[in-house]
Amino acid sequence: MTEEFQKLYDAELAKIVASRKEAKEKYAEDYVLMLGQDMINSFDRYVLVGCPTGDFLRACLEDSLSRACERADMMNQGRILTIVRYIYNRIPRVSWGSKEAVDAWIKQGGHMHYDPQTGARRENKTATDGHRSSESPNSGCCDKGCDCGKQTS
Repeated sequence: MTEEFQKLYDAELAKIVASRKEAKEKYAEDYVLMLGQDMINSFDRYVLVGCPTGDFLRACLEDSLSRACERADMMNQGRILTIVRYIYNRIPRVSWGSKEAVDAWIKQGGHMHYDPQTGARRENKTATDGHRSSESPNSGCCDKGCDCGKQTS
């Protein structure tokens, strides 16, 4: 990532963390305890910049229970319900639910429209342009100029 994009990424990540605290979500701290900070970080990277996850989390994001169970290690076998709840409650709906949705989210570069080849945002994309909620990418995706083609209400 370029230094400029890293600053934007850090700012967006800080917004996500702040929104968790502001919402005083009953299970926010429990998610970290039950899933571990590494898994939460993986989800955050996926949401913000479309960073691909490992096979297990990808199967969860694609809503493929049988593949998720097949790919889960012993620790994650007991976490599947919590992971599904986390995805349902904390991940933008347009970014999960099918292989196509996950592929489209990764292709668009996540919430921030990250381009891994340049290490910066894609041309004419801004982290909050057209998003329903600039304070939290978890509320949905773009309705202006987004590669995913989804529109928010």
